[in-house]
Amino acid sequence: MKTKDNEINKILDRAKNYRKDLSKSMNQFGNFKNLKVEELQKEFQEERNEFKIEDKRNIFVQCKITKDEANKGCIRKIRYNRITTKETKESNEIFTKIPKGTKVGQNIIIYGEGNYVKELNKNSDLIIEIR
Repeated sequence: MKTKDNEINKILDRAKNYRKDLSKSMNQFGNFKNLKVEELQKEFQEERNEFKIEDKRNIFVQCKITKDEANKGCIRKIRYNRITTKETKESNEIFTKIPKGTKVGQNIIIYGEGNYVKELNKNSDLIIEIR
């Protein structure tokens, strides 16, 4: 979690620096007071949403779907291997709903279906990347 917090803080610092640079540029052309913080936050919100931490405990799987399946939605069987509480590997499969309007590159997170994490005493997540 500290790594994620550090990365988010770096992004926010970049946003502040961007605003300072923009302020310098805008001062050459007119009044900067009209620029709203919300506009900058929206711009950097996209970058924050794309931020991903690849935790070695989570399981990442790719799922290919057709355009028709993406538009209408579908149910897919996902097969993967995971580590159990006994620290052995097991083959697992689940059925997951792909919502209508899903786009390529989106992730679907199935909480608690990943590897067992001894330090947390619970299972990590299964992250399905739509292709």
